[in-house]
Amino acid sequence: MGLFQSLYSAGMFLGPVLIGILIEVFSRSTGYLIMGALSIASTILIKTSIKRKKRSF
Repeated sequence: MGLFQSLYSAGMFLGPVLIGILIEVFSRSTGYLIMGALSIASTILIKTSIKRKKRSF
């Protein structure tokens, strides 16, 4: 539980900082594209991990 909380809070702190830096360097639309790509990648990762757990039972 501690590991989960550490990773969660690190993402909550570093995510906006990194996106803010990217927005300043590139543009606001680049920030939205990166957030969208990360959302799609995490959705795919969650879907594949759920399928693996269902097969192991």
